[in-house]
Amino acid sequence: MMLLINEKEPERQYKVTGVDRLFLAPEWYKKNEVSEMNDVWSIGVILYLLITGGANDKKHEEQFDFKEQQWLSVSEELMEFMLGAVMMDPKKRMTIGQLLNHPFIKLH
Repeated sequence: MMLLINEKEPERQYKVTGVDRLFLAPEWYKKNEVSEMNDVWSIGVILYLLITGGANDKKHEEQFDFKEQQWLSVSEELMEFMLGAVMMDPKKRMTIGQLLNHPFIKLH
């Protein structure tokens, strides 16, 4: 279990256990940096979990290869959307605005 403390509001503390850690963006682990880009990361993780049916043993540093069976029926737009949300570098990660204007969202 980890305890998250918001630097701006130190009295607010959150306990994080198990699968909850998947939703923490890499920059949180490296710099304890919290921003809207963490929310974008979480969106990507939620999509990954919905597509694959659950978490596996992949670490943040591993690449997606999309060779597993469940990816065969996933559209290119959805894969691009998800990958844009889980970029390791938050400066390269899509913003909320970019996600909302992405072709995957426009299609649905």
